[in-house]
Amino acid sequence: MNGLSGTRVIVVDDDEKEALPMLKGLSKLGISSTYFDGTRTALPLKSQRLVGVRLAILDMDLLDGGVSSDKSKVSTLLMYVMGILRPDNGPYGVLVWTKHPELQELFEETMFTEPNIPNPVFVSRLTKTECKDIKGNLNIKLILSKIQTELNSFSPLLLLQVWEENSHKAATMVTNALSALTSNDTKSLAEWRSAWNTQFLQLLHAMAEAEAGKQLDANLCLNALYGSLNPLHSDRMESNNSKVNKSLSPYSAEIMNSSSSKDIRAKAKLNTMLHLAVDETKRFYAGNIYLDLSQKWAHVPSIEEVLDDFMNCKENQKDAYRAALEPVSKSVIVEVNASCDHSQNNIRIARFVAGILIPATEKAKIKKAEFILKFGPVFLDDPLPAGEYYFFFSARHVITIELEKIKNKKAFLRMRGQAFTDLQAWLARQTSRPGMLMLLE
Repeated sequence: MNGLSGTRVIVVDDDEKEALPMLKGLSKLGISSTYFDGTRTALPLKSQRLVGVRLAILDMDLLDGGVSSDKSKVSTLLMYVMGILRPDNGPYGVLVWTKHPELQELFEETMFTEPNIPNPVFVSRLTKTECKDIKGNLNIKLILSKIQTELNSFSPLLLLQVWEENSHKAATMVTNALSALTSNDTKSLAEWRSAWNTQFLQLLHAMAEAEAGKQLDANLCLNALYGSLNPLHSDRMESNNSKVNKSLSPYSAEIMNSSSSKDIRAKAKLNTMLHLAVDETKRFYAGNIYLDLSQKWAHVPSIEEVLDDFMNCKENQKDAYRAALEPVSKSVIVEVNASCDHSQNNIRIARFVAGILIPATEKAKIKKAEFILKFGPVFLDDPLPAGEYYFFFSARHVITIELEKIKNKKAFLRMRGQAFTDLQAWLARQTSRPGMLMLLE
């Protein structure tokens, strides 16, 4: 059901009586969980397998009837987990019910070799007997204490779980605050519901209109609405994060004592997530990046023209540098009209800054200069060979294209807000540099 999915804990046990105390204990602590009884009919559809589960509590003797070997037990359980979790579920921990350490070891070894099951960050083992009091009641606090100990040993998972929880809380706070903006003096619940629905729709319309301006239509409405919600969510996130920073402060030292990542691919992929978008590229908008148009319009500078300005070499090295760069370079242009002009349909002519896109391995061949904006590393894989790349844009190559020629072209990528703002600030500095007459000695 839309908006109500998002399981954080799963419990897999073929004995409902054994599972029920665990489910009740988690509920009492405000931890939502989903129970699977080991039958195939309980599994979600393949297209609806779970993602974002952070804890799996698993019975190692799942549907054991007659199955005795450890290998069979592990295989049965893993096949079942594969039917619950998507391969891209993300990091999570596992608590297995078993008194046999060798069974846990086999479980971990087998899971690691199975590409369709996400690797658990930790696997902890307990027996149901040691977790019950003299009355046979399950000691949830003992179980959670064991899990917390494991989490403390893997602080990245702990820290991001807290962040994920705060993200949900922030979104909830925004929804509640918006709902509270509706006000009506009604005499019945039916009247209140009708008024709430009408006023809320009007508020959502106003928010979408503020985001999209005159471009707002049915196709753009939801994107504009959610775009207007993002800053509100970010504001609540800042407030929530400040409240938990003190309780998590011991982990700051652990992060600081770890060296900064040198993995260029990881950094490039993160930069792509932060600053480039592949959605809405059919829409002509600020920050759109178009690829390899130099062969289509004469006024778009060629790769050769841009490289003549860009190459970091002496005159006698130019031929060698050009021979190395030209085959791996792509011509790019980025739309630089103001976002508000796009929103208000005030664009009369498309305005671009031209440049090139090159593999990261070649970036040293491009000189450092104020008129050149370096953007990267970013990770790209379609339609280019998968790898790390850099964009280099030139303030010396500002061009215009008739709106009718470009507005229906599909962009390669789109720069997100921070990156586009930085591009505009750089371009403004380059185009507004004052000249001064000075007689030198």
